[in-house]
Amino acid sequence: MNEAVQYSNGEYFTKLQNFLNDFPDIFTEEIFGRYKKDEDAETMYRAALLGAIELYDEEPWSEYVEKGVHIFQEKEFSENFFVKNFKVGKDIKKGKMTLTQKNIKAFEGFAAGNDRNEMDGKIIPQTGFCRKGFSYPCIAEGREIVAAASPDEILKTKKALEKAAGEVSVDGLGIGYFAVMAAAKPEVTAVKVKESDKNLIALCREYVFSAFSKDIISKIEIVAE
Repeated sequence: MNEAVQYSNGEYFTKLQNFLNDFPDIFTEEIFGRYKKDEDAETMYRAALLGAIELYDEEPWSEYVEKGVHIFQEKEFSENFFVKNFKVGKDIKKGKMTLTQKNIKAFEGFAAGNDRNEMDGKIIPQTGFCRKGFSYPCIAEGREIVAAASPDEILKTKKALEKAAGEVSVDGLGIGYFAVMAAAKPEVTAVKVKESDKNLIALCREYVFSAFSKDIISKIEIVAE
């Protein structure tokens, strides 16, 4: 990887993360709702994002947004089996952790799966937005989300879940998303999860797993390390 590409990767990643962390909801339905075709909304959103993070529509930045910013149908997330069946009404605290529901507004930006690696060395983070808002359960420690059934998690684990069968081993429990989704598959006979955080284990056992059938949860074994 040459120095110019390495610089571009770092610059785009840093500015994009600042956007997603600090002001992901500056783009609203009032601004982008007028674009009825998804391809038009994507084009305008990409240009607006480059302006918001103070990179402008010239190479190499246009390639980063063209290959890394996409519109999704909110049902891909809101109708997800885990998200649809487990919703947090009132916040639940366990130690320093809080089980809560995260709201995503229409046209709010979010991380959207694994980076795209290009032949020339560019590493392009994937970012998404939807026309409609939705929510998903998450676990926060202070202001930081440490585990979530987020679009990022759903997209990153999609292929692994499609392949899951037989006995499945998982390093890290998180909010229980992968364990539950794997156990819900008829092809999966058992899910063994290694986890060291007692608060995560307690939250999942006491609250998350209760939203799902015994047939699913009985397949899950948590090994406390």
